[in-house]
Amino acid sequence: MTTIVYRSGVLAADRQATSGGIRNKCTKLFRANGYAIGVSGGLAFGLAFVRWFKGGRDSPCPLDEDTYALVMDIETGECEQWESPGIGIPIEQEYESIGTGASVAYGALTMGADARQAVKVASKWDVYTGLGVQVIKAK
Repeated sequence: MTTIVYRSGVLAADRQATSGGIRNKCTKLFRANGYAIGVSGGLAFGLAFVRWFKGGRDSPCPLDEDTYALVMDIETGECEQWESPGIGIPIEQEYESIGTGASVAYGALTMGADARQAVKVASKWDVYTGLGVQVIKAK
């Protein structure tokens, strides 16, 4: 899966996609309509969500039960967690993490790590997280 982390107007993600035990480098953070989007779970469902979000959200949300997204307003730094059936849930705490490395990232965040550092820590312990870190910062 992955590790996506939000903290204080910063969204960070690892770069690893895993299929059949093979690790491949991929993009999991995207910009769309003034938002940064990080996707976790089925990459095809995540990419469909990004296209749906860019396209105006007129059709049903393409997220399945195993795919999640963190969506951050690039202007304000506010963040929501999106999941099926297409509902954005505002993040009311200081930080959030999704994906297979989320629990490791939470530990790092609790100890004061920033979003990038938390993804790096998750990369050391979660076999589905790795191959670098992407970051998008709010203004």
